[in-house]
Amino acid sequence: MSSSASGSAGVTSTPARRIPTIGGPHFALAVLFGMNLLNYIDRYSFFAVGVGIKKSFDIDDFWYSVLGVAFMVVYTVVSPVMGWLGDRYDRRRLLAWGVALWSVATVGSAFSFDFYHMFFWRSLLGVGEASYGVIAPTLISDLFPVEKRGKAMGIYYLALPLGGALGYALGGWIGDHWGWSRAFLVVGIPGLLAAVLGLLIHDPGRGASEGVQPAGAAERPRMIDYLRLFKIPTYVLNTVGMAAVTFATGAYAVHGANFYQT
Repeated sequence: MSSSASGSAGVTSTPARRIPTIGGPHFALAVLFGMNLLNYIDRYSFFAVGVGIKKSFDIDDFWYSVLGVAFMVVYTVVSPVMGWLGDRYDRRRLLAWGVALWSVATVGSAFSFDFYHMFFWRSLLGVGEASYGVIAPTLISDLFPVEKRGKAMGIYYLALPLGGALGYALGGWIGDHWGWSRAFLVVGIPGLLAAVLGLLIHDPGRGASEGVQPAGAAERPRMIDYLRLFKIPTYVLNTVGMAAVTFATGAYAVHGANFYQT
């Protein structure tokens, strides 16, 4: 009898610990799009105020490049770890934690007094962006069925060119009128609201849109499962191609704005 009572208590206590959700897949897509938009506005605002940063810290193009590379190296290293965590833990919490972290790092960048402060915040920014950047597309895949997934992904990734353009324009305008540090405040603070909203979106479970039941601990991907991806030629070629594109466009993003301003 006592065993039954304790078991019943255990079942009823589980929902009480769950974070409530608001809306359905379209609400989630709107929140994820907003996160991605703020992310790219932040990323390109840094490049837009590069001239001001170099003057304030008295650094040349090489050390300014180090600031840009610090973010990307940390992002690259942390992303696989976040993918592994996303297969095992609450994706909404990881997502919200990542957005909150890069928002704090963005605001912290506004208070950097020298190269080393900025290097720390830009590196921390890479951790935060990797947390949400890896997990958000997997949520979209599970929220939308195959026939609607491409459109949903297209809307989500529309934030890349739109956010990049807004980042250059907004960051440059704020930097010219109020100084480069204010640009980070304008972008970083709204990110904290996006982090809270990230806790409220619906997570249907891995594979839900394809009729797959959420995986238990024994069914979670193993390291060998990840390594099998490298046996898929299209996966390898697309990964190498995207890495090459990112390398080229990233270098232009870092130095292009400085070139046109000097």
